[in-house]
Amino acid sequence: MRVRAQGAATSGRRLSTICGFYRYCSQERLIDHNPAAHVRRPKQNYESSTLGLDRNELGAFLVQAGLSGGRDHALACLLALKGLRISEALGADVDNLDVNRGHRTLFIQRKGGKTDTIPLSPRTARALDLYIGERDSGPIFLNHDGTRRLDRHAAARIVRRLAKRAGIDKRISPHSLRHSFITALSTPECHYATSKKPPPTPTPERRCAMTAVEDLSTGTPPTSSPPSSPAPAADHRAKSPTTTPSRRWPLGYCRFCVAASSLL
Repeated sequence: MRVRAQGAATSGRRLSTICGFYRYCSQERLIDHNPAAHVRRPKQNYESSTLGLDRNELGAFLVQAGLSGGRDHALACLLALKGLRISEALGADVDNLDVNRGHRTLFIQRKGGKTDTIPLSPRTARALDLYIGERDSGPIFLNHDGTRRLDRHAAARIVRRLAKRAGIDKRISPHSLRHSFITALSTPECHYATSKKPPPTPTPERRCAMTAVEDLSTGTPPTSSPPSSPAPAADHRAKSPTTTPSRRWPLGYCRFCVAASSLL
């Protein structure tokens, strides 16, 4: 495999198939010894290599989808605005559309046989209604002549055509739109917009006793609450500079306190 210059993922997948076959034969006692028991597989990089779109590119893509209308707009809304996998979007039927508590919903088949009901945004629901029209059964997305369900290869061609019209020079796929959707949701402003928890309130900076006294002596307004009697403390420092201060430093003292403590 290395001589043929195959990738680490391809070599690992094929070695995994071979090792699984020999392991099954060994468990069923079809062979006396498993020859692939100690086969070393190549290391793989599990970081995602999917090319995503930024906010400007995603907006331009949706604009071109809206201008195209019909099937292209409905498919682009489900992939880019709801983050569906291409199999989930193409496997949905007209019967899966419903209204729940005043919101339009779509029942989909997730990966691994799981099911889920997702809410639809007004733009996505409107695009689906305009494309479906008077149909009340069958697949949501049909091929060009309306005889059978749209396949993933035709959907990939639709995505590439819309990306080319939007001026995107990346070679993207339908899964790139899901990647872009998840990346857009991971930004802080979008996270707090979709989360029920409010954003964290900034806490004021902690000030130690020595820094607060220096601010009072220079006339700078302190950020924390001033001591109960600031004037006597400043006068005490001015009148008796040779008096040894206490070594019990407050918690959270700053670098000025550390420098002063090294001189004591």
